[in-house]
Amino acid sequence: MYQMLSPQQITIGETVRGLLSGTPVNKLNINLKQNRLTSSNTHIKVWSDVAEEMTKSLDDIGVKYVLIKAFDVPHAHMDDVDLLIEEEDGIQETLTLLRKKGYSLFRDRYSLNPLKITAINPHRKKLQVDIYPEPTWFNMRYASNSFITNRRVRRIVWGVEAYMPNPTLDFYINATHSYNHGFISLAEAAYCVHLISENQLDWNSLRTLATKFKLNHALYPFLKVAQLSLSNKIDNEMDKLIDYIVRDDALTKIFSNWFTRASFNGFPLKLPLNLRILSSFIRIFRPSLKSYTKGYDELVGYALAFFLRGKKRRAIN
Repeated sequence: MYQMLSPQQITIGETVRGLLSGTPVNKLNINLKQNRLTSSNTHIKVWSDVAEEMTKSLDDIGVKYVLIKAFDVPHAHMDDVDLLIEEEDGIQETLTLLRKKGYSLFRDRYSLNPLKITAINPHRKKLQVDIYPEPTWFNMRYASNSFITNRRVRRIVWGVEAYMPNPTLDFYINATHSYNHGFISLAEAAYCVHLISENQLDWNSLRTLATKFKLNHALYPFLKVAQLSLSNKIDNEMDKLIDYIVRDDALTKIFSNWFTRASFNGFPLKLPLNLRILSSFIRIFRPSLKSYTKGYDELVGYALAFFLRGKKRRAIN
């Protein structure tokens, strides 16, 4: 059932449609950097060159990887090439490869996993390669080990053919990552809308995964943005999912109230820290998560991000 939409909410949908239809970014009346967008014609070429070089090299040496968080929307700005590599041998082979290519390696300041690595090429300092050894964001687990990797598929983005998540998991990965980092940029929202409009997502498996890891509330804002953006093209199953999670998940009800207020401000949508901390505390007492992660890991991740912000990275010899 549709709610009456405010003019501001309609504007959110129009902004997403405008970006996806090729409206010049200088006419969208948004902050480009905060919305992971750029007016540069060369940035995406640099990103695609690095992504293609890395994924082809990993294919050649047989490392099992998944290229994640690749926004296939006009004017996208991506600061890094993100690779999920869950096998430790594969990570070590990748680190050796990166060293040979001239990258300097650093441990992630905010992760409890020592294999979470950032690689920086001195000739391309504005574009780094991030290695994720497990499906977590700031220690917040969003899937079980190997779940994403075992379902990878060959896809093409920005001319790069590589192993990526299937469209359903791509939507889930981008939504949970954006939630964990505290804001929803126009690029991320538009990409999720693009995934919905161009693919038949598996809504049942999406609901099952988000429910299993207690992250329905992280999906809600993206589902609502899609609802506002797609108008008559909405999949009825998506409407059913929205109704289900609002009805059955108390945290999602709280986030639905936040979304109604936040949508008046346009992009980026900033998630209040108090709601994210509330979510972290609630997750501590969710027994079903204990077989996948320590209940307090997410809170520790936020604490590390707060206390270590601005600190220098720790180099790996």
